[in-house]
Amino acid sequence: MQTIRNFMKDNAIRQGVIFGCILGIAHIAYSIINNLMNVQGPPHQRLNQGLLIALLLLLILPGLFARQATAGARAGFIAGLLSSLIGILSLWVITFLFMDVIAQNTYMIQDFQRSGSATMNQFIIEDAMGATVIQFIVSLALGALLGLAGGWIGSFFTGQRSVRGA
Repeated sequence: MQTIRNFMKDNAIRQGVIFGCILGIAHIAYSIINNLMNVQGPPHQRLNQGLLIALLLLLILPGLFARQATAGARAGFIAGLLSSLIGILSLWVITFLFMDVIAQNTYMIQDFQRSGSATMNQFIIEDAMGATVIQFIVSLALGALLGLAGGWIGSFFTGQRSVRGA
């Protein structure tokens, strides 16, 4: 427990963990809505756009609060890593718990018919595996890049404070 407290004293790590958990919760909500409802067309686009906006903001903010480009990149990377792990875990839990519900989703059935997969369960597992790989890579890359950008922007605010104080 002491190790965790020492670990969390680093501002970049703390910011990454906080925003990673928030983004992980957004991933859970997205997975539930996307997999358990017949969402297609404009509502589906709004859902995807909402997650994209949350992703961008919640990966820039830890870097912005770290207020240094290098610390911001580390904070964003940690946020991306943690949110990715939470999102992937929630995707698989939802997939296995609600396989029968997902298999009855109209749009999943249409995608399955076009896929050529042998069974619906195989198609759902393959779909989740593809999402796992892409989500992990994108979260890590975006986390580091957006955290770096947030840290770089935050460094301007830090510089302005020290000039005022002088």
